[in-house]
Order: sequence, then structure tokens, then C-alpha cells
Amino acid sequence: MKLLKYIIIGLIIIIMIYSSIACTEKAANNQKTITLESISKTFPKELLSESKEIMARRLNSMNIKNFIIEENTFQSQIVVILNEKENIKAISDVLNARGKANFLETINRNEVLINLRKGLKSDCSQVLDSLLGITNDRTYLDVIVGQADAKDTFAIGKFFRAKAVKSLLPSSAKLCWSLTPNSSNKFELYAVSTESQGIDETALSDIHTSKDENYVGVSITFKQKYHKALENLTNKNINKTIAFLIDGKVYSAPIVRSAITSGKVEITGNFTEEDANSLVAIIGCGELPLDFQVK
Repeated sequence: MKLLKYIIIGLIIIIMIYSSIACTEKAANNQKTITLESISKTFPKELLSESKEIMARRLNSMNIKNFIIEENTFQSQIVVILNEKENIKAISDVLNARGKANFLETINRNEVLINLRKGLKSDCSQVLDSLLGITNDRTYLDVIVGQADAKDTFAIGKFFRAKAVKSLLPSSAKLCWSLTPNSSNKFELYAVSTESQGIDETALSDIHTSKDENYVGVSITFKQKYHKALENLTNKNINKTIAFLIDGKVYSAPIVRSAITSGKVEITGNFTEEDANSLVAIIGCGELPLDFQVK
């Protein structure tokens, strides 16, 4: 009788073990992993922990549920485990973003192109115009130097970084690509000014998604001590364009219609609620102290 009892108990234990293994395998099959590896291999260890905390805040900001985030100090990695139903590509982009934001003045493209065309050989100038898709269309913002397919942006960037070409640009000019393509699926090249420091993400006190039935936007509130700086920046650029950059790429470039004295800015555009939530997560949770790449 005792033997039968032990056999039954043994069978129950075996069934429980197999059930546990099956559940674990099922859970693993329903999970996706994002591995982010620091580009630099030499840095204080606490920076990896700080990066992990910022990424966790970004995940919480996007309302991602039941995630696991761990750091692998030996391989300079942060590993994130998510439910497979999540948009892995979008989340990877948010986690991998450095999170540096800037509001900068812009430069009229003619200031850039006139000197370039004078200094470049005619054949180079024609190729450049063709590659950038230069247009005189009045709907084309006058701070956009040109536009190009994604496959051409690296070559164009390399061209403008060449010493001989860079010397022809205004000393305060910096050329920055748009973060996302336009309606023609082309990336736009903006001329922004480095003459003034502008305003960066450290000036922000709050950022959140705002929406109604027909509208999705991002509301930004500046710290009280930066209200005057925002007022001066916008007052100086009435009827001109100010570029809002994320990690060196132009997210939006609104035309200033009046000076902003309230310390509040509303960013609008053709983006979805998911886009707005991603922007809030990137800017609102702090700048990463390290650069990462998705493995």
C-alpha cells in the first residue's frame, strides 16, 4: 500500500515538472528579446546601470507591460524581454535613441547654395542639384536645402563633410536630415544654425501626448527659468522656422507666428498616437549616457 502511495506521489511530481517545463517553453515562445550593446567598451560601469534605468522608464512611459530588463556587464549589453505582440522595431528605436533634443534657429537655403554653386565646378553643382532635388516650389520650406532617397543620404552627407565643400558653407551652418521621410518618401536636408546655443532637453519640465478626436500632438512645458530664453528665441524668429531636433535629426520645423511667453509649446504633425508616445518616451525619460546598437 505504501509502495502504491509513493508511486502515485512520484507520478504527480513528474506531471507537475513536465507541466512547468511546458509552461516555461510556451512562455519563451511568446517572448521576444532586444539586445542593445554599448558601442564603447571602455566606460564607468555605473553608466550601464544608468542606461538600464532610463530604458526601463521609457518602457513604462510607453505603457509596455510585463517586460524584463537586465544588464550584462561583461558584454556591455542591456537585454530586454518583451511579449511577442509588442512592436519590437518601434520599441527598439525608442530604446536605442540617445534622447538629445534641441530647438535651433535655421538658415535660408540660399545662404548655403549660393556659395556652393560659386565654389563648385559646374558639373558637380548640377549633380548636387539633381541629387538633392532642389526646387523653387513655394510650398518647399526655404530652410530645406534639398531632399533625397534614404539610400543617398550617406553619400550626400559625406560630400558635405569633405573639407573643400565644408569650407564653402556658412561657418554657422549645420546640415541635418529629417528624422522621418516626407510624403514623397524622401528625407529632407535642413540648414540649422549653430551660432546660438538654442535650447535643449534640460530646459523641459514636462512632456506628454495631447489628443482629441481629430488631433494628436505633443505638449511641452519649459522650466520657469527658461521661459525668457524661449520668448527671446521665438521673438527673434517670428515668421521664420525653428528646428526641433532629436539626436541631430530634424523632427519638426514649425514657422513661428508669435513670441511664446507662456513657456509652453505644442508640437504637431502627421504622426500617430504611437509616434507621439515614442517621442515623449525618448525626450521625457532622460538622455542615455552611452551610445548603443541593436544586436
